[in-house]
Amino acid sequence: MNKINNIVLSVSMDELSIKNFSELKNSHNLGLADNIHFIHIYNEKLIHNLPSSLDCSDFGNVESYVVEKLHDLAKDLIPNHINEKGDRHSLCIFNSSEKIEILNYLERVCADLVIVSSRNEHVLEGLSPNSFSYWLIEHAPCNVLVLRPKKMKLS
Repeated sequence: MNKINNIVLSVSMDELSIKNFSELKNSHNLGLADNIHFIHIYNEKLIHNLPSSLDCSDFGNVESYVVEKLHDLAKDLIPNHINEKGDRHSLCIFNSSEKIEILNYLERVCADLVIVSSRNEHVLEGLSPNSFSYWLIEHAPCNVLVLRPKKMKLS
């Protein structure tokens, strides 16, 4: 398998997405990548994923909040001693079309892999033709890894 140099994590700001990404903690592939990009593409329609106390009309506030959350996620997933040489980028991009913007970003950074979180635990539900994950699998210029929530265990 070829070395993965550029990994992009497309992170939504909802709790489920962050929890799904936490499953990658100390991942071998993340530790070996040269560049890891933690990005969130902010769209006014996704305002419900941000705290109600945040003034979402001030893009500076939104950007600071998102970049801090992404930076915290990066520190949690990849401790410094695992990836000492690799670069980590935390970025909030403002764009009304997250699908077009993610493609542009993946091409711009020559991504080898993009990781995205699904909200549904079942493959067919999480990858419905209308989902962002499904769309990304169909159009991304690189490999795509879709994280699904863990199934709840019945007792």
